[in-house]
Amino acid sequence: SANLKEGGTLVLDYLNVGILDSNKNVTSVSQADAYTFYIKKWQDALYCYKEIKVEETISGIVKGTYQERVRKYNLSNFEVFMQNAGLHITDTFGNYALENYASNASDRLIIIARKQSNS
Repeated sequence: SANLKEGGTLVLDYLNVGILDSNKNVTSVSQADAYTFYIKKWQDALYCYKEIKVEETISGIVKGTYQERVRKYNLSNFEVFMQNAGLHITDTFGNYALENYASNASDRLIIIARKQSNS
């Protein structure tokens, strides 16, 4: 929060770990133009992973494999992080329509926080 001015606002958009199915591994395939995308999603106790393999559809040549890893943080974690950083959470939302956040149902965890004054 050092780069945020006093009274400044932080908007954080994060996945909602409350709706993740801990046993769910998902694999999908999609095509766009001359490429095929193989997408694999899985998770462990601490992280959600996504691997995307990009392959030329006709030749089968793999153009690249990319992996994403996101730590599973919930609202309680962020409350501690924000407090330690001198930020105060003013609002939480559960989706881009800014509906109320529900840990067991919302698509996203969107946090609005304000930097507290030093006085």
